[in-house]
Amino acid sequence: MPDGDFETVGAWELHRAETSTAQVHGGERSVLLGLTDPAQNAFEYSSAKREITLPADAITATLTFWTYPLSQDMPFNDLQLVRILDTDDQILATLVRQTSNAQAWIPSPPYSLRGFAGQTIRLYFAVKNDGEDGVTAMYVDDVSLEICRAPGLKGVRRAAPWWLVSADGGVGITYIRYSLTQPNIPAFPPSCDPLTFEFVQLQNFGEAVDVGGWTLEDAEGHLFTFPSLILEPGDRVRVWSRGAFPNENGWPTDLFWGSGAPIWNDDHDTAILRDNFGTELQRISW
Repeated sequence: MPDGDFETVGAWELHRAETSTAQVHGGERSVLLGLTDPAQNAFEYSSAKREITLPADAITATLTFWTYPLSQDMPFNDLQLVRILDTDDQILATLVRQTSNAQAWIPSPPYSLRGFAGQTIRLYFAVKNDGEDGVTAMYVDDVSLEICRAPGLKGVRRAAPWWLVSADGGVGITYIRYSLTQPNIPAFPPSCDPLTFEFVQLQNFGEAVDVGGWTLEDAEGHLFTFPSLILEPGDRVRVWSRGAFPNENGWPTDLFWGSGAPIWNDDHDTAILRDNFGTELQRISW
């Protein structure tokens, strides 16, 4: 992110905040929010804010930053905040809400902003002092937003059983076994239970990602929600419509819908994959 190191202010909008050399994580400057001198204690908000437009075709958008919090106040009277706002400054997400006196540089976890793809948002760092008891501050440095863009994530509509995702296209559906007699694969005997063999396979062609909270849905609204599961690059997972058989060994990773009847219609249906923000990633119809 340009100016994420605060060596220059650039696109940042500072309110009762300033760049500082007192505490830095990288380079020569950070930004100081809040109050460090008890004699200046007053009710005020101090903030650093900037607008970001995330491309609509972003496959991943990962925000990280470093903070150095200080506080002499009671927890949650004063506040150290990191939020995502819309362009009207309405809160879309709160990433950090704390009163910490760690007095050390702390790395943030990676925050996914993929759910805001195609939108203009505001990244907002702030400290609130209530003017009572002690003062609270927070240094911020090395703000980074890494965006991966790749074409081809959307499924190609075709009658064949394979839907290929581009090699750098993130997680996508690569195979659906929806019928005992579907095109281009050997037919199973009519006596076989179609529920036994019905599954959807996903594969990760990008960076490691936790698919927890993602959903898979058919045209009739049957919904499968993925448990927390990290797919490393190249990993595959199969979502079986049925429940697990006793002592069944999963390969490569097997999840089970637990349905007592087939989910996918033989002659026509639609598979929809969404991430944990509800953003549609892939739609395949046959």
